[in-house]
Amino acid sequence: MSSISTQTLKDYTIRLLNMSPLIGALSTYSNGFSVEIDQETQLILIIIQTPSAVPLTESLYFDIYQTLNVGLFPLVSLIKPNNMKLIARTGVDFSEARAFAYPYLNGTPQRLHINNLDHFIIKQSQYKVKLMENYFVDMSKIPVIAVQGMVGSGKSTFINFLMTVFNSFADCIAIDPKMADLTLMAQKLKIRCLTPLKKGNTDDFLNSVNAELATAVDKIYERQSLLLEQPSTILKPYYIFIDELIALKGLATSKPVIQTFDRLINIISVLGRATSVRLCVSGQSYNVADSISSTTRSQIGMAVLLGKVSDATAQFLFDGSVSGIVVPHDGRVGTGIIAVADGGINETTILPFLTPTYSLN
Repeated sequence: MSSISTQTLKDYTIRLLNMSPLIGALSTYSNGFSVEIDQETQLILIIIQTPSAVPLTESLYFDIYQTLNVGLFPLVSLIKPNNMKLIARTGVDFSEARAFAYPYLNGTPQRLHINNLDHFIIKQSQYKVKLMENYFVDMSKIPVIAVQGMVGSGKSTFINFLMTVFNSFADCIAIDPKMADLTLMAQKLKIRCLTPLKKGNTDDFLNSVNAELATAVDKIYERQSLLLEQPSTILKPYYIFIDELIALKGLATSKPVIQTFDRLINIISVLGRATSVRLCVSGQSYNVADSISSTTRSQIGMAVLLGKVSDATAQFLFDGSVSGIVVPHDGRVGTGIIAVADGGINETTILPFLTPTYSLN
């Protein structure tokens, strides 16, 4: 992401707000508000003098976000918080003791172009996986990854990328009810892949999946016992990739079989974090009734939506509104938004996302 001087960013922000009707007749010329840039924490601070004729509400906070997010693009990309960020300021007059804070990144998110996937993988670890230019995720803190996207959104290519990278530091298993892209990649990587039998009973396939998930649950319990005896043990991650979750459950007609599947998924999502047994699921859409339970949803540490981004498409994976987020387009598929809860600086925020491009060697 390109850099911008603090003064340039401050000047552009002031100009945008001085010309905006959002804060009424207030302007920097009348000392109605001021702008500061905290370069260390990468925050734009909007300090409105109080008392003010303009109510300082959450609605105003997000209206200012909308104006700055588009107006400052592509100099910076504002990161949309789920809630209003109000910062207390010390050592100043009480009239300036609070500020609206807007996290930002220099430039725009840049797609990662990988020329040699083998060389790229060597440099990755579960503690630091590169997903965009200057954007890394600590996968060791993420028990569940959920990827959503309609046909043609680049979802399968991204899932295959994750499985290829994870396979370098983890044991993986794939479950593919459609016998498509995930199956082909699993074969290439020599990863065991569960697929339906050509003439098999649809409930039989989900039963076989349940048996595999039950094995993973047993692994969790074994690892829990090991950690109680040897707390410093470093466990090799174990990833379960499940493609098209709704399609998988839709194959079954037996309610007990489906309930068993949901129960096992819940156990893995809740207990897998401490034992490095993790899930990576994908689907064209998600809702609590048809795909994942609220228990599993609460454990999602990385949510990705590819393709159409709107409040309607994002409502099951993302908290709060996603309107106003500027997603750069470069003419390729694999664009959308991402939210990561790994304890890093982007905790509880939603970022524009462009999936890596790569060629298989």
